[in-house]
Amino acid sequence: MSGLGAAMAGGNPANGRKKDDFYATVDTDVTEALLQRFHFGPRKIHECACGTGEMAEIIKAYGYEVVATDLVDRGYGAGNIDFLSLTQPAAPVVITNPPFKLAQEFVEHGMRDLKLDCMALFLKSTWFHAACRTGFFYRLPPFLKLDLTWRVDFSGQGRPTMECSWFIWKRGHKGPSAFRPLERPRATRLISAIK
Repeated sequence: MSGLGAAMAGGNPANGRKKDDFYATVDTDVTEALLQRFHFGPRKIHECACGTGEMAEIIKAYGYEVVATDLVDRGYGAGNIDFLSLTQPAAPVVITNPPFKLAQEFVEHGMRDLKLDCMALFLKSTWFHAACRTGFFYRLPPFLKLDLTWRVDFSGQGRPTMECSWFIWKRGHKGPSAFRPLERPRATRLISAIK
């Protein structure tokens, strides 16, 4: 695949993948758009791949209590905490931008092992476009997929190429999954509430 083609697919051909798949969500509109459109109730939220805290800070600004952890200590929240090794949930809801390569494991562990009420994961829009995830989709279908109507710049180079979505899983949901566009933040009505 050419450098341009790999970049358009969300890759990083010149430098390879970043260590621990760390791509900070510095576009705060990503989290703000989710929280303007989807209400998680008066709950504590676990940001379990908090990185340098951009997402956690927006969640706090919306009035939620946030438990911020990460596998690596990046100077924000509690470092050296492996979400996949937790035996008890830190909060009933998870909102995070996980390492894409571990996203399925995050959902399986969160929804099946920890029995979370809800998980909202920020992923590539095409995340389910893989034959290896077909069975997973039918076992644990997302409750809702919110497709961003803008592209996200993870490189910080001012060339946003990646199309992303929020995938939301809700305990007890059996399908079908709903799909909606998600516009950049502004005053919008809440489309759902989790109680």
